[in-house]
Amino acid sequence: MPKQKIEDMPIKKSAIVGRALTVAIGVFFFAIALFIAGVIIAAKFATRIR
Repeated sequence: MPKQKIEDMPIKKSAIVGRALTVAIGVFFFAIALFIAGVIIAAKFATRIR
């Protein structure tokens, strides 16, 4: 039993790291998408004001 627990630890750690990476990548791309959308909206407002 102890051997199984020791073997399971790296798998759980890698799963947690994998989830953290996917979340980080998702947040990163979401931030980029928001930034691009903000730039496009700002450009539209700028052209409207001019």
